[in-house]
Amino acid sequence: MSYILIVLIVFLCLFGIKNNGLSLTSIVLFIYILMLLSSFPLSISLGLIKLYVRPVNTEIIMIFFMLFFLLLPFVLLNTNKVKIIEHFSIELMDKLSYIIIVSSFISIIYFSVVVFNLFTKADLSTFRHLLVSSGNPYIDKGFINTFSGTVATFYTLPLFLFYFYLSIGKIKITLFFASLSYPIFVLAYMGRDGALFWFFSNASLLLLFYRFINYKTLRVVKRILFFFSIIFLVVFLFVTFNRFGSIDDSLISIFSYLGQPILNLIKLFDLNIVHSNGNNSFNLFFHFFNSIDYKQQYLYSLYDNIELSWTFGTILKNLYVDFGFYISLCILMVVFVIISFYRFKVNRGKVGIIGLFVFFCYSQIILQGVFYFRQYNDVGNLYIIVIISMAFIGFFVKYKYYLERK
Repeated sequence: MSYILIVLIVFLCLFGIKNNGLSLTSIVLFIYILMLLSSFPLSISLGLIKLYVRPVNTEIIMIFFMLFFLLLPFVLLNTNKVKIIEHFSIELMDKLSYIIIVSSFISIIYFSVVVFNLFTKADLSTFRHLLVSSGNPYIDKGFINTFSGTVATFYTLPLFLFYFYLSIGKIKITLFFASLSYPIFVLAYMGRDGALFWFFSNASLLLLFYRFINYKTLRVVKRILFFFSIIFLVVFLFVTFNRFGSIDDSLISIFSYLGQPILNLIKLFDLNIVHSNGNNSFNLFFHFFNSIDYKQQYLYSLYDNIELSWTFGTILKNLYVDFGFYISLCILMVVFVIISFYRFKVNRGKVGIIGLFVFFCYSQIILQGVFYFRQYNDVGNLYIIVIISMAFIGFFVKYKYYLERK
């Protein structure tokens, strides 16, 4: 039966959590376990249990191998083994932090004005439909919007630096506030996932640096994080209730969002689709190599299943739609090999700050990818290019300073 292969992935994740303990990697594995397990009762309620009880076929085997190589790095790499972080001089990092803080606060101010106009002038009950049909009426396309959106997308950098500074005994609260550019940016489009992903990023970094931060500082940080988490939880629930109308419908929608990605992925694999050759989620790459609009061909090939083009299907759906199974699997295997090099350093207990930041960013891409590939637009593609570039640069950088675990 097909469900056996999905259960094997769950056990792989459970093995990783048991082996790694409470860590950054365990958060990623736990979220995917929730998604996979939620899909079973959801498949029954939607009458899709046939997707799981049918005999094993080629499509489910493909999904198994893609999930396997997607999650294997988080099973094998235990960030709790990091004892020494090599880094640049504090003076250099101070200068970098200053640039990041100024840029982030420009983004925060810009999108805060948009959010204020949205909540004071717009009809929130119909705004989502307006957004899809004609765009955000409170955002003017131009340099400041592009700049602010790009800065917000890179929120992981100020947040990472905030926790690094905590490790050396400095509470640079401005870096923490700078990271708020992302949830505010997403809220400007009436989105909820910005707050959710911001929370997961904080939880990931707290576990990543937990053994490097002294107890007194940890208590302060936990209180700050708890305070802002409550605020964003209220915002998340407000937007959810506004979108779905009642508590019952809102709870059902959350359960559906969590369980549907793997079901939609299986349904997509059952179809004979035309792959979009990067035109769907990798436009920044696509325009350099292709002149044909494969995206429209992909949409036409869905026929009566057009809803699969906008429903959640994990990051694997985006890879499969763009490149098909074999190229997607090769991409996942190459990423696994690259991370394996960092794994050797982590197992020795010493890792450079660039490598640690790259793995943190990759973990957030995959964590967010439990729903869909969040970096599907041009700015997101740029984010991917920067992270890949940093991964290779990290192999050759020599550090003069290091930070030891408490």
